[in-house]
Amino acid sequence: MDKASKTEKKCAEYTQIQAHDTGLAIQWADWKEFTNIKKIGEGGFGTVYSSRWSRSIEIVALKTIGKPNELMNNFLKEAKALFRCYNQENSCFRIKGFTQDPLSMQYYIITRYAENGDLR
Repeated sequence: MDKASKTEKKCAEYTQIQAHDTGLAIQWADWKEFTNIKKIGEGGFGTVYSSRWSRSIEIVALKTIGKPNELMNNFLKEAKALFRCYNQENSCFRIKGFTQDPLSMQYYIITRYAENGDLR
């Protein structure tokens, strides 16, 4: 098993455990399911895009998880922080799933799209 496959397996295992513990329905989505991808923001923790997801009628946000070569550390830090946020009472943040661009090998967290650009 190559490094990317091991990373993906480890990420999937972590999210499945967390999803079970929190009652979330987190999905792996094929990159082809996303259309009309537009960059909406960039910061120290990654880049955020809006996109139409073919599984739903809503627009979602796609957030990069660091550079592909730093994936595991960035992914686990981000996933842990997101699950903590989700577990907060009255949280407006919703993790919908994860995807990967097969060309860039970049992973993305799929979240609810915040109309005003952020969750504050």
